Amino acid sequence: MTKKVFVLGAGGHAKVVIDALRKMEISIDGVIAREYSNQTTRSCAGVPLVGNDSFLTQLDSQEVLLANGIGHLPNQKNIRKRMFNIGKSLGFRFITVVHPSAIIADSVSLGEGCQVLAGAIIQADANIADNVIINTRATIEHDVQVSNHVTVSPGAILCGGAKLAECCYIGAGAIVLQTFSVGTGSVIAASSVVAKDIPENVVLMGAKPSINPI
Repeated sequence: MTKKVFVLGAGGHAKVVIDALRKMEISIDGVIAREYSNQTTRSCAGVPLVGNDSFLTQLDSQEVLLANGIGHLPNQKNIRKRMFNIGKSLGFRFITVVHPSAIIADSVSLGEGCQVLAGAIIQADANIADNVIINTRATIEHDVQVSNHVTVSPGAILCGGAKLAECCYIGAGAIVLQTFSVGTGSVIAASSVVAKDIPENVVLMGAKPSINPI
């Protein structure tokens, strides 16, 4: 890869993304994060911090690729989405990260900047949109539709034909049964089972939805 590569964020998810990029044999030139101003924080997973968010404006978007190392947790502002949109507004492209241990069917569509991490499985004709996280050992079955800025946490299962709207969050070990949908901004808590369509902006814990405080 001839372009320089910078990772956004210096937290736990950034470490996972950096490891995946290394396993893809992609060299990383630096980490861009607000932690740059903290004198005790110099690197992330051995990659030096080179600047805070304003550093993006000093880079040539035609010579640089970005990887979004910012995670997405429920009940927090979606900084991951915001930084993706800032990067796009500045003309940058985001790397689609696929860990070598992931299994992806040939007919799968992967959007810009999505991340398919270690041990994840994506089956035939699934469609994964931009800036999505398919985390460790998640299973995405055939014909699943995942919209922009969604996070599917470790060990979660999306059964055939399930549909996730923008910015929803699927917790660790949660299951969305076949053909059911999850609305925009909704949170499916860890180990919950979705057995009906879930409207937007709710939290499902077990089987009882409540208003999403996000």
